[in-house]
Amino acid sequence: MTIEPNSIKPLVARTQNMDQLPRGRHSLTREEVTSSQRARMMRAVAIVVARKGYGDTVVENIVSVAGVSRKTFYEHFTDVQDCFLHAYAEFGNQIIDEVAQAVAASETAGSEPMRAAYRTIFTLLDEDRDVAQAFWLDAVSAGPGYAETRQRIYGGFAELLRIGYAQRRELESELPEPIESAYAAAVGMAAEMVILAVLSGEEVDTDAMVEDAVTFTLAILQAQPLPADG
Repeated sequence: MTIEPNSIKPLVARTQNMDQLPRGRHSLTREEVTSSQRARMMRAVAIVVARKGYGDTVVENIVSVAGVSRKTFYEHFTDVQDCFLHAYAEFGNQIIDEVAQAVAASETAGSEPMRAAYRTIFTLLDEDRDVAQAFWLDAVSAGPGYAETRQRIYGGFAELLRIGYAQRRELESELPEPIESAYAAAVGMAAEMVILAVLSGEEVDTDAMVEDAVTFTLAILQAQPLPADG
């Protein structure tokens, strides 16, 4: 498989320039060079895993796509798993931050904060299928370290839901208090929507996905315990 480095989109932070650094003399500091190399390798591992599968990804694939040497790779990471898990963790940090910013910038009325959160997630899916494929589907193959990072990411989403719904209940006192596990269930539902969309390979209708996710989330959060038998 050959992937041209200049065809690579930004990692998870879509503002990151993924072009290779200029050769020879330049004005960049060592820290800037190192940061760029690391970002390109983390972006590259997502690209390669999405297209080859985690099990078939080797260091040579990553350095070829990132435009760095094997020596540079091993200055940052111990192996493919280490690179992938660092990229996955960075993905989690960035998407949670983007969701939090979208929620903070949204209108506070009704379901608008929730819509803003889901629109951010589903827009990422629509804009970058490689990242979605690598981090929502293929990450499970990366071993035990994957589960810990995934739970941190899901926990971040759940906490945002908890805060947003609590603020809404302050304005709409008739809304029921959710069952404790409802937040985790809602996050799992949204993750499954992303997975199904990636697996389908079809174009994403972001607006429709957002509305479905809001509908399902409210149903989950407002569900109440079943009455006792008898």
